[in-house]
Parts: sequence; structure tokens; C-alpha cells
Amino acid sequence: MRIILLTIALTGILANTIAAGQAYVEIHLGPTTESVTGIYAPTSVAIELPSALYEAIQAGRGLELQPVDNEIPSTPISAQFIPDEDHALRGMLWWLTPTYVPEKTRYRLADSNEPVSETLHVRRDDTRKWMDVFDGNKPVLRYNHGVTEVPEGVDPAFERGDYLHPIYSLKGQPITDDFPTEYHPHHRGLCWAWAVVRWDDEVRDMWAVRNPFQGEPLIGGLWSRPSVPARITSGPVLAVIEAESEWLWDDETPIVHQEIKLHAFRGTDAGRIVDITLRLEALVDHVEIGGRPEAGYSGFCARMAPGEEQQIQPHIDTPESSPRRAWADYAARYDGTKSGMTIFQHPKTPMYPSEWIQYPELNFYQPGFPGGGDPIPLVKGEPMTLRFRLLIHDGSADEKVFTAFWDTFAETPDVYVDNN
Repeated sequence: MRIILLTIALTGILANTIAAGQAYVEIHLGPTTESVTGIYAPTSVAIELPSALYEAIQAGRGLELQPVDNEIPSTPISAQFIPDEDHALRGMLWWLTPTYVPEKTRYRLADSNEPVSETLHVRRDDTRKWMDVFDGNKPVLRYNHGVTEVPEGVDPAFERGDYLHPIYSLKGQPITDDFPTEYHPHHRGLCWAWAVVRWDDEVRDMWAVRNPFQGEPLIGGLWSRPSVPARITSGPVLAVIEAESEWLWDDETPIVHQEIKLHAFRGTDAGRIVDITLRLEALVDHVEIGGRPEAGYSGFCARMAPGEEQQIQPHIDTPESSPRRAWADYAARYDGTKSGMTIFQHPKTPMYPSEWIQYPELNFYQPGFPGGGDPIPLVKGEPMTLRFRLLIHDGSADEKVFTAFWDTFAETPDVYVDNN
């Protein structure tokens, strides 16, 4: 079992084991996967922050995990506390666990005595309803919560929102495409929109984007619109975007409530992780979603920017494998630099693993959920959760690296909090 043992010692009446004014957390970091230098596992735990560390945050200082065992070479690990909305001292502590740390290396959560650095920060445009994530001065991605502007030369009927574009390489180059000018102007960065959305006996095509509607069944006629302002968090370890939308039938009647939570982590030598959790809940009865009949495409999918030396590498382990891993990598050369984006499927996503669909001539790839068969229901009161991880990387990563990143996604370290 992969374990992190986290011990919190509090000052005041809750603790008698340390001197007044001290506050620390000891963490025993076990291996999260096969040791691969440079690979980190995003890790979090719910804690109640010691008052001394809360005061440090209020004073503008950062938190870090400091090594306790001096004989083990290690450097402090930056940590980030995200408080609950209703309690300033309770919330989630986040850090990146190195997979190569020796088992049961101990760390102390401490005041860094340095000004906190919001390395990962979010800038929002409330008028156009988009959010840009930066890592230092380098762009990471843009989430278009509202409607994007249609570029000159593209039919205004293709306006849309609720997707990621641009997504940038580690060097700051755009690697996704939007409004391609050939035969697929509805393609858009990284999105989640289905070609078949059925309500009672009618069908709309959310994926192909038409306004006014066209065809039979109607192409278009269903849009994801922001329902409340998005919530954003910045910090030294990660940036968070939490956004809610409603799917509006004929742009009028809400039929599905959608929540997306995006965690963009600090880049490392191995790449940058972006975790995406999508939660869908029907607001009316008799709603179903499906991919394009027979072909299966639409849903969670990526339209990449044109590049040279394109490589698409899909992978699903054999049915008897345990664990059964599923990931696909897209890599190409952009302005002379090789960059890539890997999509990892989480094993708890329904119908796992989804078969990979790719159209190399369109720079397109995706997990085909739920595929081209019968649509699947979205049920009132029973939210459906889809989880994916992106890895933005330089060059062409190898299978060992992809395997390690999938492992850290599928089975995050167990964290036990000990307040004794």
C-alpha cells in the first residue's frame, strides 16, 4: 500500500507534546509508484491548520515541508493551503510528492519565512468570461467559460464556449487549435460536448455547434452557458478553477447542471499536470448522451494545432492486466520544438477504459466516451463524474514515464492524519 503518514501537532489545549509557539506536521512519504526521477504526484489532505501557520499565511509568508532526517538528502517541498469557504483554518493542504523519495522520509510543515509566491496564478476577464492560468510569466491555458468571439471569415453560427484553448507547451507555444478554417470549424481546443444529447424523443447536437439550428436531427440547439461566476485560486503549487454551467435546450430550458474543477500544477522537468474533473447531473427526466452514431467521436476530445512530425500514441493495457492503464499521447514539432500532450483516463470514470479515437489528418484524438452505441442516461439526483489528467511535456516522453504518471493519477498516496 502506498502511504503517507501525516502527523499534526497543535499548540494550545489540543496538544501537550510540543512547546508553546511551535506547530509542525510530520509526513512519512512512501513511494507512490515505481521510482522515476523528476516525476511528482499531486497530493492533498484535509487538515486544520495550526494557528502559528495560519498567522504566517496572514503575514504573507509561504508554507513548506522541511526534511527532518538530515541523513537523507532532500530539499524542502513547497506546500499550499486552500481554506474552506466557511472556516479559515480548515481546508486542503497540497504539495507535489516526489516519487523517488525514500520510504518514510519525514517532513515538517513549517513557515518558509519567505514571502509566498503565487507562481500559479489566474487572471480573469469578467466581460468575456474567460480565465487565463500562468506559471510565473508563462501562459499555461485559457478556460473559456463564456462565449468566444468568432474570428473573421468564420460563420457566426459557430460561436461557442465552455472549453480550453489555448493550451500552451512548457515553452509557452500554443499547442491546441480553434475554429480551424477547413471543414471542421466546430472543433475547439480541449472540450467536452456530445454529438447526441437526447431529451424525451428529441435530439440535439452539442458538438457540431450551429446557431441557427440545422438538419434533422437538429445540429446545434444546445449550449453550455455559465450559471454562476467561476471561483479561482492561485498559489505556489497549483491554480484552481471551479466553474458551473447549465446546458440550455434551444438556448432556453436548462436540462443538465455541469460542474468543472480544473487543477493546474507547477511545471517540473517531466512536464506539467492539469487535472480535470467533470460532474454532470440531469435537471429533467429522460436525458441521454452519446457519441456520433457508429463513429463514436465527440465528448472529451482534443483538437491540436498543426505541427510537423506528428505522433499519436494510444495505449490500453490488455483486459487481464492489473492495473489496466489507459493513456494516449499526441506530440508534434511546433516552431522547431517538439512538444506533447498526454490524456490519462481515470479508472473510476464510467465505462473505463474508453477506446481511443484518432483522426491524424485533423490533429484530433480522444477517449470515445460513451462511444457510438446506444446513448447512456444522465439521471436526476445521480451525478456522473468523469476524470481526466493532462500531461504537457517537452519532446517525446517514453512509456515508462506515461506509466508512472498514470499510476500517480489512478492511485494517489494514502494520507493518514494523526493529531496525537
